Amino acid sequence: MTITDDLQTCLSRANGGLRRKIQESITLLQKAEHIALKYDADNGFFLGFSGGKDSQALIHIAQLEGDKLKTHNTPTNKDPPEVIRFIRRNYSEVEIIPPKESIYAAAVRHGILPTMRIRWCCADFKEKYGVGKVVCTGVRKAESIKRSKRNEIEVLGRRFSGNIDEFEEYSRKRIAKKLKHLNQDQFADVKETEIRCISGKDKIILNPIIEWSDSDVWMFLNDVVRVPHCELYDQGITRIGCIGCPMASPKYKRAAFKRWPYVREKWIKTIQMQLAQGDVLVKKISPYVGGDSRAIAEAYFDWWLSNQSFDKWFSQRYQQLSFDFSEKPKQ
Repeated sequence: MTITDDLQTCLSRANGGLRRKIQESITLLQKAEHIALKYDADNGFFLGFSGGKDSQALIHIAQLEGDKLKTHNTPTNKDPPEVIRFIRRNYSEVEIIPPKESIYAAAVRHGILPTMRIRWCCADFKEKYGVGKVVCTGVRKAESIKRSKRNEIEVLGRRFSGNIDEFEEYSRKRIAKKLKHLNQDQFADVKETEIRCISGKDKIILNPIIEWSDSDVWMFLNDVVRVPHCELYDQGITRIGCIGCPMASPKYKRAAFKRWPYVREKWIKTIQMQLAQGDVLVKKISPYVGGDSRAIAEAYFDWWLSNQSFDKWFSQRYQQLSFDFSEKPKQ
């Protein structure tokens, strides 16, 4: 989706606070563009597009600035169908990369469902993309206490976090350090242009809307650039992402599985497949629910939804139920 209004027209529709933030985001993109082109001359910035409001804001900020931006969507087989339809209908420029294996098959391979502490789902399906590039994200400080500590530009693995000017200095020092280990000869200038401050699986993370609030994002989409948004937002869904994301609250996950019950059923079947692998947690549950694999899988799924440690969940659900609180204490 390409907006037709120019920057000045769009800025005229924003209030003073949002106008300032739009200009700051554009300035950050301007300063970072040469870095993005250094790492990917053909495509520039890399954006993993979720179909959510923050991803939309990033695309249209980049359009207003005229930056090169390559957008991808990497589904996990448990994405809301409404989101996939919204992307295909409105953002045909986004490349949808189908997964090489389903998330359910990956769960069987890992031997555990993804949890808050073991988020292999993000590592397998999201984070491996954009390696060696400048990746734009919709991270905003207003989203959580943890994200309030993030900065406008970072290097994956917490190697750097700060502003764009501090990153330029960090980059110069990293490149100078690497150059010391090269043989300085008549091709030294050429070699220096090929040296990067990141290597391997590293990424440079750019957060152009880091200072934006929720209301800023909605005003930008609805009033400034005037684009449609995913219908789920109008139906009470506040976060666009995987159905049953392990980072979501138990209440949110239960509501999601009630809305999309087929995903819950796929997880139950996945757990039943895991039972054959002799999971130690299954052995603890089995005496309380019998040997039926469906009953065990349902109980296991309930633990997964709780966001609790297994021991805490198990104690609350089963061990305390075995106590006879009606028996009077002996005199």
